[in-house]
Amino acid sequence: MNNSAPWYLGLELGSRGFAAALWQWGATHPHPLMWPDGQGEPAAYGGMAIAFTGHSDEQDDPRQRTHRLQITVGDAACHNAPNPNSLRVEQFHTYLHRAIPCYSRQQKQWLPQVCGPGGRPIPLHWFQRGLQLLLGQLLRQPGPIVAAGLEPKALATALQNLMGVILTHPTPWGEAYRFNLREAVLGAKLVSSPEQIFLIPNPTALALIAPPSQPTLYLVSNDASTDLAIALPNGQIFHQSHPYGRDAFHADIFYQLLYPQWLPEQDFLTTMTWDLPWPGNPDRRRREAAAVALTRHPMGEMVSTISARVAQILHHQPTFTTQLGAQTWGISREGIQEKILRAWFESFNGVLNDLLSLAGVTTTEIAAVCWQGDFLRSAVGELREQLGWKLPNAQLVAQDTPLAVGAAQLPQQPDWGERVEHQYSDFFLVAELLRIAPLGDVTLDTLCGLLQRRGVNAKVCREARRAYPLTDLLQGQLPGGLIPDLEDPWLLPQGAAAYGALTAAPLLTPNEDGTAYRFNPSQAQRLAQYLKLCLATTHQTLKEPLSFNLCPQVLNWGEFLTD
Repeated sequence: MNNSAPWYLGLELGSRGFAAALWQWGATHPHPLMWPDGQGEPAAYGGMAIAFTGHSDEQDDPRQRTHRLQITVGDAACHNAPNPNSLRVEQFHTYLHRAIPCYSRQQKQWLPQVCGPGGRPIPLHWFQRGLQLLLGQLLRQPGPIVAAGLEPKALATALQNLMGVILTHPTPWGEAYRFNLREAVLGAKLVSSPEQIFLIPNPTALALIAPPSQPTLYLVSNDASTDLAIALPNGQIFHQSHPYGRDAFHADIFYQLLYPQWLPEQDFLTTMTWDLPWPGNPDRRRREAAAVALTRHPMGEMVSTISARVAQILHHQPTFTTQLGAQTWGISREGIQEKILRAWFESFNGVLNDLLSLAGVTTTEIAAVCWQGDFLRSAVGELREQLGWKLPNAQLVAQDTPLAVGAAQLPQQPDWGERVEHQYSDFFLVAELLRIAPLGDVTLDTLCGLLQRRGVNAKVCREARRAYPLTDLLQGQLPGGLIPDLEDPWLLPQGAAAYGALTAAPLLTPNEDGTAYRFNPSQAQRLAQYLKLCLATTHQTLKEPLSFNLCPQVLNWGEFLTD
């Protein structure tokens, strides 16, 4: 081990829990962190849960508020005996992609608020703060967390001297999730600057664990989606996502197989009303509305638990029969395949075709399919059968190593670090344009010239491959998550009027012949004030692009080639 070489921390927040790994520049292998599993044995994942007890009295300035709210996170929230006065949320990180928190001095509360278990409102800010507390536990050394291959003193030293933190994320989750995760990392004091925090899609982390020697398809299922990537030996990587994951699969087990059996016998089902989504398909609006209805229902948690348990059991055996009250009911793996998985693969196949076209790879050139995730584990039979026909030369390989292990090694493949998205985030571009907000007509070239004079590389910011190219702004589209989506059923109506005013008119409007655009001064002022309010209590300022210093400047590379 080289004491002067920099350290990197990889972090994974997923359906299996919270995982982390350390890697030192030039080392031959990373050091996964291990959590006690409740029986004293080390485990690769810690609990991804949060529990709230009490309440918080918000004052005009949230920095001077009086706390009567107790937040418990991680394994303590998972294993502690339930408190009748507390509210526990599993996989709480999944809320953080929906918006960014903002403190309303007028309403004296944090907005937006989301629908928690039983329909109880929870400020999104509490989840961000809970993630900060969870990450902060890493710095409490010596402690129960250990690192494979590192002495406790070396672990503490590494965590106190991180050059970078790399987090994985589901491919479709955009800048709101990135912003919230960076804020939690900075609040936990893992690093001091947002430019030290990098985010990569889940399949990129999987590819870093198992680098391709031939064209390889990587699949990662998470709570909300199944993400795909094709990585080529020349270092290129291409991404797509299918918005159907573990939660949708478990829900479909209930909607398609349990609900029809239970309905004649179980009275509580008569109080459930919804427009059921198409099985195996994203069907996002209906699916999320049905999920919110289930979350609000008193029996919703029980139903979700049973569905998840059925999926787990049928992975190991072909049929399952049990009692619910006086009713005997059963379910089979074949039923799941017929009712759900065949429809899922048909929908998934279209996304895979798009990815093959994007990467310029034929079906016969894919040499391996490397996969990970609870949903794919349940669907592996269907996956093996269908991909055997579609990708005849590909070997199907399960990879169980935590994605955090791959994320920590991103400095070995810095081109996969999404340099442009890191330096010029969607929210930064909006903030920069609001600072410019020129009077009179502007074109895309005009805006690019103004940005160029401010030191922004406008050429890369206008490319269509970005999640939010500048052309979208001219067409009236703000980046997702900057302002809460008022049609999102998970977001509660508090603050809806104020958010509605921010989207009541476009920021720019075209002239009569559509050749130029003009800023709407009142909307520009509203958005600028809103951003100022959001950033009033954050570590991130969105005033400068983030530098991309992922790899150290090393003159003598040989000194870092030993572990």
